[in-house]
Amino acid sequence: MNIFFLTNDARNTAGGAFFSQKALIEELNRQGHKAAMIATKERGGEKEQGFEVIFLKRALFSDLGRALQLAKLLRERKADLLVANMNPQIFLAALLTFLPFQRYKKIGIFRMVYYIGYRSTFIKKIIGALFGRLDALVAISDYAANVCQKTFYLKQKPAVIYNAFDIEDIKRKAAESIQERFENAIVNVGRLVDIKRQHHMIDLAEDLLRAGVAFKVIIIGEGRKREDLERAVRERKLEEHVLLLGRIDNPFPYIKAAKLLIVTSESEGFGRVVLEAFALRVPVAAFCSNGGSGHIELLEGGRGFLVEDQNRTALCETVSRILDDDPSVQDAVENAYNFALTLTPKAQVDKLLRSIGGF
Repeated sequence: MNIFFLTNDARNTAGGAFFSQKALIEELNRQGHKAAMIATKERGGEKEQGFEVIFLKRALFSDLGRALQLAKLLRERKADLLVANMNPQIFLAALLTFLPFQRYKKIGIFRMVYYIGYRSTFIKKIIGALFGRLDALVAISDYAANVCQKTFYLKQKPAVIYNAFDIEDIKRKAAESIQERFENAIVNVGRLVDIKRQHHMIDLAEDLLRAGVAFKVIIIGEGRKREDLERAVRERKLEEHVLLLGRIDNPFPYIKAAKLLIVTSESEGFGRVVLEAFALRVPVAAFCSNGGSGHIELLEGGRGFLVEDQNRTALCETVSRILDDDPSVQDAVENAYNFALTLTPKAQVDKLLRSIGGF
């Protein structure tokens, strides 16, 4: 079976969406299928993968031109299935349903939840109608499914299939050595942007220092908020307690060496870094935002520690308990690890194929 994954970015730096697609493609190829990735643009800095990556060329008339180009490619390659990731790619896949001779099945995977980008109710209903033309629409969390249904006025809620996750690959990467050794390391991994709210890590450092707790806050990631975070560290004289390491290709040794991982995000479609910590048996704490979030789903059921949103005192108390090896920590770590074991690429590939009736 010929399967193509349509994405906007084929670089390793694209984040969790890229690695989730990669895991599915590699599993499909292991099963004897022919799976490849199609990117709408070659951005520079792409690395060679163990599977085929195809880049669409610049096209006249924007999405319509890309749709025609994509249709020709899929027809020539005798595609059986197209899996489109995120809003623009789902929209592009939906346009193909109007073209003749596009006999392959089409799935849309909804990931983006914190920035929809459409304000007009009329436009959102039109997009929802287009999404409804696909053979299946899937979301990466129950939260994302609810957002998708509400935003685009869908009659039916999308199916939910969590991202595929290769625990053994994460363990291998985490085994790489790092020179630094930190006592009571508290790690945060993510882009330094408003939605990730890493300023709460600076607040936490200040509170822990005031409480006399030994710690080191490590923030891994790059983004436009870095200068603001660095300024806050300097102004509060926390240079010895907070490190901003920038973007690191392999953050897993740092996660493994940490005492816990904290997610400060306002919302996440899924929250892949939570699963990465689960795989490495590192406890996870996060704010429980009122609007819900994909990463909160992962931490429910005794798999992590949820704190009232933006409650500095509660977060400091929770972190102090974890650093002191509270008896509840080990139970949460084991529950989390066992949950991560269920999200193998094989299991998620099977769910994806079943969502459209199988092949």
